Amino acid sequence: MRRVIGCCCLAVTAAVAGGGRLAAQETVTIGAWNIEWLGTPAMRDSTARTTEQLEAIAAVAADLLDIEVLVLVEINTKSAEWAELRAMLASRGYAFVEATPRRQTVVIAYDTDEVSAVITANPEPDVPTAFERADPGGGTCRTSNAKKPVFATLRAGSFDFTVVGVHFKSGRRPRTCSDDSFTSWVRGRQSAVLVEAVAQRQAAGMVDSDVIIAGDFNGGFEDGSAQMLRSQGFRLLTEPANRSSSSGILSYRKGRWESALDHIAIRPVTDREWLARSTRYFPDVLSFTDSELEVYLDYYSDHALVSAEFRRDLPDDD
Repeated sequence: MRRVIGCCCLAVTAAVAGGGRLAAQETVTIGAWNIEWLGTPAMRDSTARTTEQLEAIAAVAADLLDIEVLVLVEINTKSAEWAELRAMLASRGYAFVEATPRRQTVVIAYDTDEVSAVITANPEPDVPTAFERADPGGGTCRTSNAKKPVFATLRAGSFDFTVVGVHFKSGRRPRTCSDDSFTSWVRGRQSAVLVEAVAQRQAAGMVDSDVIIAGDFNGGFEDGSAQMLRSQGFRLLTEPANRSSSSGILSYRKGRWESALDHIAIRPVTDREWLARSTRYFPDVLSFTDSELEVYLDYYSDHALVSAEFRRDLPDDD
């Protein structure tokens, strides 16, 4: 089936399909979408999103793609835009796990018709948000406002799992730092403290053995975050060999910048639930004409949505 994305002014179509091998009631779709400075329009050089635009965002995530668990990134949870989008998603059955309010907040939304909460209390672990190391050019490279991960342990059918929403350090290095590798190193350190937090919460019974990390990693497949997670037994479901044939190849396109920055990562224990080659970047932003991209950037984001499907009909493995 083919349908127009969200709004009539976006003149592109998208195949609406997952793996196509299992009935919808046998799978749960987990995804992440950076909605570029939602609620802080001045940072987008734009006016606030209209009700029509917010409805289009909700329609893509909930109606068109039917994402049951969605990590939302760059959300100003104190804004009127978020209050309106939140109400639109809530009317479609979603509940929310929100991090500490700030201009760029990570939110985990889950469809209560399909997914139930197991543990959503204390969603933010006490992890470092400041990182520094010596600058080869002299002085110190330092960042002090790294974002904390957000945890929610959920259940869909017989599949219980912990989603960890992330928004790692951007590629913009501090002005006083000349080291181009610094931000990649910070993302590696963020991944390391995340893995430590997962272990601590597992020991406390707050995290399931099936851990799904999803969000804006702000780095590609060889970035510091990806390398650190691989060293700890995770793999990126967004790597080309794992993606659906209907997937785009990039998750970020703006100006001269084109990258795969948004990812989903799991450990081998979750391989049996992951539906092979179901991972998808949507829409295919690389295929847009300049005019189509302009509309997409205005209505939606500079990021595509990333998602993957997991089986929920297998016996509980805990």
